[in-house]
Amino acid sequence: LVATGGVRKPADTVQGYHAAKYNADYAKADYNLVYSHKTAKKEIALTFDDWGTDETITKLLDILDQYHVKGTFFLRADGVEKNPNLARAIAQAGHDVGNHTYSHPVLTKLSVKQLQDEVVKAHRIITDAIQQQPAMLFRPPTGDIDDRPARIIAAAGYRNIVDFDIDPNDWNRERTASQIVNSVIQQSHSGGIILLHSLDDTHTAEALPGIIQNLRKQGYTFVKLSDWISNNGNSSGNER
Repeated sequence: LVATGGVRKPADTVQGYHAAKYNADYAKADYNLVYSHKTAKKEIALTFDDWGTDETITKLLDILDQYHVKGTFFLRADGVEKNPNLARAIAQAGHDVGNHTYSHPVLTKLSVKQLQDEVVKAHRIITDAIQQQPAMLFRPPTGDIDDRPARIIAAAGYRNIVDFDIDPNDWNRERTASQIVNSVIQQSHSGGIILLHSLDDTHTAEALPGIIQNLRKQGYTFVKLSDWISNNGNSSGNER
């Protein structure tokens, strides 16, 4: 970060800061809910949710860099708020940075204002931290979402809502690295979106090299979600 310039622009002058905004008129808002991607290519996406310490996230970044893999990080913004330069390091490494709310609530239990507070506040914190517009991709906490919150989120500026269809439950601290690897391999398919986490005290970082190595042996290439889903909302994802 020092080598690339440590000057930080005022948050509201960063391009994309105002891309998320409050909008109570959500009833007709259009959204794109993606679980996987339709592709004839043997491609797959690595995604990482939540937040961890420098040690955990730096370890994940180092492994991805070692294998020349780019992924998508959905950041919990109350963590980013405490350590903005770590979020900036993720973006500087060339990974997609997406929105995973401010405090990781259950979306279906929130009012319109509460939900848009979570989305807009997170967007502004992340944009300020990484000093550029995020990927404008939203991941609901726990993956739980239905039509109403999806429209509320879309009305606030995040039309592309990305879930997942490959889940090794790596957040469970009792899951070993080999269990995580085997679960990913068993579920993998072209266009699949793999859910991993950047949480502390899990075996995700230990499992990550095995995931990458095994999928590459099967002929997969790794893509960022922005390779599949454009900011203008175009996608060939599977919606439901």
